[in-house]
Amino acid sequence: MPSPSSTSTQSLPALQDGDIVTGIVTSTGSPGLVLDLNGTTGFVYESEIPLAAGETSSDRYAIGDQVDALILWIDPDDYHLMLSVSRISPDYLEAYMAFNIGDIVTGTVMGIDPEGLNLDVNGVDGWIPNCELSLADGEELSNHYAVGDRVRALVLFIDSVDRGLSLSARRASPNYEKAFATFDTGDIVTGTITGTNLGFLNLDINGVSGRVFNFNNSEIPSDRYIVGAKIRALILSVNSVDRDLWLSIRRASPIYEEAFATFDTGDIVTGIVTDTRPGLLDLDVNGVDGWISDSDLPLIEGKMPSEHYAIGDQVTVLVEFVDSEYRCLKLSIHNIGSGDWP
Repeated sequence: MPSPSSTSTQSLPALQDGDIVTGIVTSTGSPGLVLDLNGTTGFVYESEIPLAAGETSSDRYAIGDQVDALILWIDPDDYHLMLSVSRISPDYLEAYMAFNIGDIVTGTVMGIDPEGLNLDVNGVDGWIPNCELSLADGEELSNHYAVGDRVRALVLFIDSVDRGLSLSARRASPNYEKAFATFDTGDIVTGTITGTNLGFLNLDINGVSGRVFNFNNSEIPSDRYIVGAKIRALILSVNSVDRDLWLSIRRASPIYEEAFATFDTGDIVTGIVTDTRPGLLDLDVNGVDGWISDSDLPLIEGKMPSEHYAIGDQVTVLVEFVDSEYRCLKLSIHNIGSGDWP
């Protein structure tokens, strides 16, 4: 294949992952096809071409042929496109549409990458990252799996852009399922941080995956959280579909717990709007999380009540319910008779 650095980039800005494009074959053979797309070079590996057993790309295509393909990803450094012919075929689409998040599937290992496994799942491409494989500490991937192995996995995500499946082998194991069944919403647990991100933390809680989302930049307030650190958290949700736990660090803290204990149903309090969503307002009430649905806000003709508020607005509210399980407050403005907008 020619060097990607020699390719033109003038049409790249108009393209994005998931686009279907048409190119002209400029090279065939191992490891696949090279296409010209109006001056931009695209590559299609043979694993992404629907070939019969023993057939190569040279047997199927000739230089000058016109080929339709799906953009899997665009390399901004080398200025080329990675493409798939297989994933736009009717047979592939029919198989792909049959999957749902939470399905337990069995796939065949097609490739072993330093970062995980590539699988064929009933003709659809699947990917299991190392963190979702049942490997012992320090165990080499190639010592545990081989091309052709059959692997049982849980479907975590169905990617509508590259038409592939994100999978987990460990969440489909009997041991994981048994551990996962021991947790309930409202439990206080201690987990180990396994990964950090700007928007969330990944935790391991007795072998089960957990995630802390950084809602309103309040759950992960500093960079003090590092991989390997132990964290105490409250379980907000036991997600039975992808078999993980949604957690809150701040609601498990002694300071939060002390503040939360001061509220009673019927209290009139003042909160600050921290987020606005369709049909819902999130508030901070003296350091405690609260929420108001549109049904508990004053009505105004032609508009959703929550559209009248902005982050930072101060609002007087009624505590309708003190939720001891989730450690938050259900609030209302409508029920205290206030029709004034901030």
